[in-house]
Amino acid sequence: QALRDDSIPQQTARCLEYYKLKLASLGVGWQGVESDSFGVSASKRDFAMRPAGIRLLDKLHDGDHIIFDKPDRVWRSLLDYCRLIERFKTRGISVYFVSIGFDTSTAMGEFALTLMVAVARLESNMNSERVSASNDVRRREGRPTTGKVLIGTHHVKRGTKGKKRKYVVWHEGDRTIMAKI
Repeated sequence: QALRDDSIPQQTARCLEYYKLKLASLGVGWQGVESDSFGVSASKRDFAMRPAGIRLLDKLHDGDHIIFDKPDRVWRSLLDYCRLIERFKTRGISVYFVSIGFDTSTAMGEFALTLMVAVARLESNMNSERVSASNDVRRREGRPTTGKVLIGTHHVKRGTKGKKRKYVVWHEGDRTIMAKI
């Protein structure tokens, strides 16, 4: 992510710059940043179930303002998006995105944001399909799909087309013991 300018410090800097340009002059106070030092994928956990999301939601008061860098850093699920946006609306919490140049509080802005979340979900699903397809090919070729060596196997390197690739091979000693168990 750091190579794509998406590291947490880079996202934080963009949010702070957005605050200075758009909200500081309105008298909105800066209360800091909630983030995790380790990445928690928006496609794997809803916002309200991620550590930084839990901390942020606990701190929010009615009428507060939140700045996010990009929608796909927050949501990859339309259901999660709808739940959270509705929660923010009922509490009068204003939501801003650095990467979006439109007002998300209007009907058209909310619609456009919904489309962006749907596209993020599509992107996540397509990436999962590509990884799954790649792993299927690797399995058919007898190659490992992860760096982990599964019980009863070991990895060997063999030359193929001028390259050395890892292949999964049954470990006969382990297999004999596993058969007895």
